[in-house]
Amino acid sequence: MTMNNQIDTQDQLQLEKEIRHLKKTVEAMRSALDKAETETHEKVQEAVASSNRDNSQLKKTIAALRGKLEQLGVDKDEAVQKAIANGNIETVQLKKALTVLRDELEIRQAKHDKIIQDNDREAHKEQMQLKDLIMALREQLEKADADAR
Repeated sequence: MTMNNQIDTQDQLQLEKEIRHLKKTVEAMRSALDKAETETHEKVQEAVASSNRDNSQLKKTIAALRGKLEQLGVDKDEAVQKAIANGNIETVQLKKALTVLRDELEIRQAKHDKIIQDNDREAHKEQMQLKDLIMALREQLEKADADAR
């Protein structure tokens, strides 16, 4: 073997050694890349699962709040209807009370008017009797004066 052949063989061995080393490095890097991709994929899956859980919880919360809001609307409507009904009942009662009081006032007014008419009639009757008495007394007085002369 010549020196050139020896150098070539040494160079070739060195190159083969370097190629094996590079292949191992590539394998290690490939393995690390696969591991990193797997970890990244797992983290993404975890994040998606967590996000789905959060979304599910938010949907439940929204549904519960919507239900409460609807119930509050129903309760408010019922309270308004009840207040209107109570107001209508009170209005009817007040109208009845007003009618009763108006009727009572009319009855009292009629009784009062009758008492006034009766009093006026009695006063007129008494005035007539007094006039008649005055005329009778005047006639007696005039007759007594005429008899005394």
